[in-house]
Amino acid sequence: MAQNGDPKWKKQSEAFRQMISAAKSGGTADIQPQDDLVECPACGRKFSEQAAERHIPGCKKRNFKR
Repeated sequence: MAQNGDPKWKKQSEAFRQMISAAKSGGTADIQPQDDLVECPACGRKFSEQAAERHIPGCKKRNFKR
């Protein structure tokens, strides 16, 4: 469950509904990006907290040469 008590699927559903509603009305919605994602400092990809804990150490070891 998310920190505020709402399940993850419910937050995603609400965000999706806001986007659809904005598209139908022809306006742009003030949709907030998903803040619960952690960005990898090495490659720039975003992950959930648990996935980031697994990904980041290995990604730093691989040290992509960009």
